[in-house]
Amino acid sequence: MRLVCPNCAAQYEVDASLLPAEGTEVQCAACSTVWFQPGPDTPKPAPETPRPTPARAERPRPRGDARPPASEGPAPARPPAPPPRSQPEPAEDTVPAAADPPARPLDPSVAEVLREEAAFEAQQRAREDSPLETQQELGLFGPIGTNEVAPHKASGASSLPDIDDISSTLEPIDSGRSGQSGLPQTEAARKRSFLTGMGIPLGVAALLVGIYMLAPTLAAAVPALEGPLSSFVSLVDQARLAVAALLGGVL
Repeated sequence: MRLVCPNCAAQYEVDASLLPAEGTEVQCAACSTVWFQPGPDTPKPAPETPRPTPARAERPRPRGDARPPASEGPAPARPPAPPPRSQPEPAEDTVPAAADPPARPLDPSVAEVLREEAAFEAQQRAREDSPLETQQELGLFGPIGTNEVAPHKASGASSLPDIDDISSTLEPIDSGRSGQSGLPQTEAARKRSFLTGMGIPLGVAALLVGIYMLAPTLAAAVPALEGPLSSFVSLVDQARLAVAALLGGVL
């Protein structure tokens, strides 16, 4: 049985017994095209007969010279526009104006109030125009006499203590205690602070050196301290190597 690739037209000779009766998919070795190959027992479809195409009805073509008939005669004239309407003028007001009522005489009390208001406003304007303002004496305090000032001076002088009493209560410095007892010992304080400042760093350094030297013994005695001690020893070793490298580069 001959198989033909529909893509590249490659032909293959295959035994018909290898193909199943219902057909199978086949792949071309040249172009890798896959198609369905029917089996030898599969009936071939009958060829379709082409259907006759119906003849198209020819439509009448319009002639080139056929044109719609033109309207004969002149175009009708447009009707004239209507004249504008005149708006009616408003009628004049023929109602006569009402006569003014006669003026009433002013009450004397009202006139007095108006005069007082006018006088007050005039005073306010005059006060605003003047640069300096003066205040009248209210009479709250009377004249101050000389007899009232003298007792105050006498009472102020009598309230002050006597200078002799103050001098008798003071104690001289040399009578009771030494003058230098209250002063700090400056030299001793300096020595003490110097020794304290030098002793604390030396003590901390000695403690760190002791921990570094006794790290294996402490780790064996207390296993929980093995991790921190090993980290401390490695840090000290790195510092020693850095200092040695620095001194070697300088020397």
